[in-house]
Amino acid sequence: MGVRNYAEVMQGRVDLTNLPEPKKTPVDLRMLVATAIKQSRVSRSITITSEFPDEAATVKAEPVLIEVAISNLLLYAAQLIRDTGRIEVKVRAVNGVAEAELSCGGEKIPIEHLNNLTGPWIVEAKGAEMLLALAKLVIDKHNGDLEITTGEINRFCISLPLCRE
Repeated sequence: MGVRNYAEVMQGRVDLTNLPEPKKTPVDLRMLVATAIKQSRVSRSITITSEFPDEAATVKAEPVLIEVAISNLLLYAAQLIRDTGRIEVKVRAVNGVAEAELSCGGEKIPIEHLNNLTGPWIVEAKGAEMLLALAKLVIDKHNGDLEITTGEINRFCISLPLCRE
């Protein structure tokens, strides 16, 4: 899927149920997360810290799509923080799975944003809600999982199968 198609999704002009399968190649999740952080459009008043393992966390993915998903989660987390704060990002590989976990304080995630992440992908989400919906779609298309918890700390955990090649 090209970036143009994802731009159309963000503008609400594409049925999310018919997106093509991503073109997956082996890639290190550490690199994708680092790129997303570097290219992030998060306010300068929000600090992003990162922790990466020494070993590669290789997954089969279409790199630009995973970077978009991570960027969306960073932007969403920044909106929860609003003014000043910190987003912590950790990458790890455990039990055959590569994980990228983002955590932040700030406001709780509205329940309606979480409710729109389940069910058919004809999402009527708008704005910040669309950031989560698109991230979830991308991760699902990569046979992964996006777990989101909210409370005093908001947590977004992307899990993707490690590449066995």
